[in-house]
Amino acid sequence: MKLKALVHNTDFKLLQQQKAVLIDILNGSSLSADKDIAIEGIINFLDSFQDAVVDDQLKTETEVFDHSIETI
Repeated sequence: MKLKALVHNTDFKLLQQQKAVLIDILNGSSLSADKDIAIEGIINFLDSFQDAVVDDQLKTETEVFDHSIETI
């Protein structure tokens, strides 16, 4: 799948909600170090994906990010 197709098929509102849940899990519970690192890695990957989408001008920053959600 090419990046444009992936972006087109991504529900960014849902992605924002899912990322917020991961952030809440990370901030709200005492996880093992391995799980903590895994969740941080997924959040960082999502941030990088969102940045690439905006940087390549495939979507606007407003479409991709919910700035009311605090990231790590």
